[in-house]
Order: sequence, then structure tokens, then C-alpha cells
Amino acid sequence: MDKPKLNYRFHNPNPTDEELTRVLLRICVDANRKKAENAIRECALKESVTHRVIAVDNAAVIADLEEKTLFMMPDGEYKGKTYSIPIEYVKNESRERVLELPQDYRIELCEKGQIIEKLTIDEFVKVVSGKTAKDYESTIYKRPSEIAKEREKKSKAGRRVSSNQSSK
Repeated sequence: MDKPKLNYRFHNPNPTDEELTRVLLRICVDANRKKAENAIRECALKESVTHRVIAVDNAAVIADLEEKTLFMMPDGEYKGKTYSIPIEYVKNESRERVLELPQDYRIELCEKGQIIEKLTIDEFVKVVSGKTAKDYESTIYKRPSEIAKEREKKSKAGRRVSSNQSSK
């Protein structure tokens, strides 16, 4: 008669931190393998599409709309023209807006609601890089808050004139 083989297993009830960490990591990796593979695949796709990062002064912003941000061009060749960038490409920093645009993106310059020209990223960077708030001051666009302040001043001045005339 054959003797049965004895099979011994030793269990350590007090594992070290390193052993416990390895076991927990293995469990987590096995449980989330598909999620991890998808995340790695997404990152690889994002890295394959190159983006160009451009900083634009906050003074260039005309309005933040629901789906895009409307900007004005600085003084120079394109003064008075506007362009809009979808919000997924715009990040709001303290003194500037950071645009992360795909390399093949074209900036459509508009004048009175009509597209008049399309700039490549390189052309756009040459025009807006290094521009400060002073480069946007003399343009024809004013923010709605500035227009409201001007109207308020005019109405107060008009009330003063009419009250001075009625007191005479």
C-alpha cells in the first residue's frame, strides 16, 4: 500500500508590512486590470496627439460663454478681430488664459461676425506671444461691465445737468 504524501502549508498570522502590501496590491491589480489597461491606453492616445500650449493675457477675454471663450486680438495687424476657442482647450490661470490647442487646430479670425482669415498655431503664437494688458487696451472692444459703468456715469451726469437747470 502506498503511503499518502503529506502536504504542509505554513500560514504566517503576522505578516510583515511588505508581505501584506504585496498581497493587497496583487488583489487590487487583478480586480482593476481592465480599468488600468483602459487608462493606459487613453494616456497613450493623448500623448500621441501633440498639443501646443499658449498663454494669452486675461485682458484679451471678451466673454466666457457656455461652450467657448471669446477673445480679441492685440494691437497690430489683426487689431479689431476676434476669435473663439472651445472651453475644453482653455484653462483659466490667475493672470492669463492657457490654451492647449491641437497642432492642426486653426484659429478663425472674425470681424463683424464673419470669418475673414484662419491662422495656423505658429502664426497665432507669433501674434499673441508676449502681449500684455496694455496691448489690448486700445482695441475697440469693451467688456459689458465697462459699458455699464460708462452708461451709469452718463446718466448721473445727465441727472446733475437736469437738476441744475430745474433749480434755476
